[in-house]
Amino acid sequence: MVEANVQYEKESFTIVGLPVVPIKKSKECILSYQHTLGIDITMKKITIHLSPADASPPSQPN
Repeated sequence: MVEANVQYEKESFTIVGLPVVPIKKSKECILSYQHTLGIDITMKKITIHLSPADASPPSQPN
């Protein structure tokens, strides 16, 4: 499962939901794809939640 959130704030890029080593590799791949596609991430706060398919989604606030 993949969830993404993009906000126009101070520039940052965060991946959560997996152990440290896979996250580092995933971050490098995603940043490379964004560069290849010409996606401008300047001044955007990007949070990507990667989790195994059998994991339940995070609870939503009421």
